[in-house]
Amino acid sequence: MFRNARGRCAGHGKLRPQHHRVKLIVVWLAAAPLGASAAGIAIDGGTATTVSTAANGHQTVNIAPTVAGVSNNTYSSFNVDAAGASLNNVGINARTIVSQVTSTNPSIISGRIDVLGSRANVVLANPNGITVNGGSFVNTGRVALTTGRVSFKDTIPVAGIPERDIVLDTSTRTIVVGPQGLASALIGLDLIAKNVQINGPLTNGFTSQTAYVRAVAGNSNVTLNTAVSPNDNSNDWLTLSPSTSAATASSFAIDIIAAGSLTSGRVQLIVTDKGPGVRSAGPMNASLGDFTLSSNGAVQFSNTSLTAQNNLDLQVQDSLTLSDTKLKANSGAATLSASGAVNLTGSSLLANAGIDVSGAGIALAQDATAQSVIAWTTSGVVLTSTGDITNIGSLIQGEQKNTLDTASLGAVTLKATGNVLNQSTPTGQLGVVYGANGDVSVTAGGSVTNQDARMLSNQNLSIIAGGDVDNIVDHSAGVNGGAPVSYSDRSWRLIFVEHRDDGFNIDYGALADPDKLSYLSANVGNVTIAAQNVHNIGGTILAQIDPKNPTVGGSISITARVQLLTQGIFTGQASFHRTCFFFCSSSSSSNVQACGGVIQANNNITLKSNGTYLSLHGGEDAGKCLKRNGGG
Repeated sequence: MFRNARGRCAGHGKLRPQHHRVKLIVVWLAAAPLGASAAGIAIDGGTATTVSTAANGHQTVNIAPTVAGVSNNTYSSFNVDAAGASLNNVGINARTIVSQVTSTNPSIISGRIDVLGSRANVVLANPNGITVNGGSFVNTGRVALTTGRVSFKDTIPVAGIPERDIVLDTSTRTIVVGPQGLASALIGLDLIAKNVQINGPLTNGFTSQTAYVRAVAGNSNVTLNTAVSPNDNSNDWLTLSPSTSAATASSFAIDIIAAGSLTSGRVQLIVTDKGPGVRSAGPMNASLGDFTLSSNGAVQFSNTSLTAQNNLDLQVQDSLTLSDTKLKANSGAATLSASGAVNLTGSSLLANAGIDVSGAGIALAQDATAQSVIAWTTSGVVLTSTGDITNIGSLIQGEQKNTLDTASLGAVTLKATGNVLNQSTPTGQLGVVYGANGDVSVTAGGSVTNQDARMLSNQNLSIIAGGDVDNIVDHSAGVNGGAPVSYSDRSWRLIFVEHRDDGFNIDYGALADPDKLSYLSANVGNVTIAAQNVHNIGGTILAQIDPKNPTVGGSISITARVQLLTQGIFTGQASFHRTCFFFCSSSSSSNVQACGGVIQANNNITLKSNGTYLSLHGGEDAGKCLKRNGGG
């Protein structure tokens, strides 16, 4: 339209002043903030609702009379700017105030919404989307923001007392919390939409461990129980029934950017759709209670923190990925469960009570700045995988057996259907599995490999594998694979005198990192290993007694169904040189060292092999009795 007006101005000079006015209007609209161009609150005439506007722009909504304590109000637009708006509940005394937008206009809340008169629960429903950017709610118990379509379910649960519950059917649109955020003191805040985006701080400042922020994203069917009082912080008003229409999301259902955050007494995230579920780069804090997450889609946390004062519970029907993320349950337990893989990179999971992690594969890895850590300060850690468990340059630590968890067999329990790998890298940190005051139990359907790493227990260490157990040290081979390289030279001097030079050089190579030797150790307890083959190459298997009670611990039992091999590794170089000319002289040098291949116990060592037993350049040292039973 602007171009057409300009064309007319070009042909008719007398229209130029009008052209300038149009241009100024267009420029003003382009420069105006988003909220300025949106209409305020306007009724659609469908309910007995009226709106008045004060000189300062503040709007007051005289809400419709109630049915069973619910006031239903419909609007063609519902937007609140910095002047704010009031829902007048004086004389109406609604327990729940419903505001529905029936047009195609989204809602923008940039100011305060307060309830006049008696406190009420508030529902704002707009199927076109809702943005809150600097909004707040006052004199409200619970607030539900939703892009769902509203219907009512009328019942009489108690004789003579009718009840009108609110049903929200959600399958479209987005709720956005903008950079200016949303801050209120509420019993609870519910965000119910196909997608939820948190681009600023979302804070529920009501100081109660039951006060919550809850996001329900994806296709859903929700019922709100309006019989719940706006002053009742003991009972939940929301019941979720997953939508019957299966959906796979194309974008993350809940997306929290680095500038976004969630803070409340409790925090709950729910995703009903499959595909991308939750992505968060912003901090989340359940400051007084639990943090819970339930997602049918994949979950990704990166460069952020997630803290629960009490319990931390993540249930994911897909993969769970943590990158440079800190998860902590200050006084409760932590549970991470995924149907897919669980991956931690440069991340930590800490809890004061129990830790349970389960998935189709569990992997801990270090990054350029930090190792991954799973640690429990007062009880045990349990990792259960239907695939592999991999710990590279990271720490898995428990204190003692969790007596409340039947899966806990000690301070640390690792159970994998596949393989278990505990590994250090030459340029990274040690891979450590550590039971501070309890047993370490490792069970694998496949093999268990401890490579340049440590499995340590201050009580007993048990490793049971369907495949092999390898306690090995990385070693770079020397020239000629460590075999001697001989040389000999003969020449005649002074015609009749022979000059001879003979010798040899040996290069055994070097360890990848001399500070990262492999240990399987029970500091005050026994070591038990059972596997198809057991290879202790350059490593040490150690069991020590309790110095206060020498009869406790200090024994090693190794059973190999096929082969048991313990072998030391030579490193360094050696040379020998002999020269003869009239007389003979010799010289030699060596910095050769033997590393590992040691099985050492203060008490007994029992070695059993149904196949072969080999000890090469290593040794066994038993304080009491050494028993070998090998097939050859």
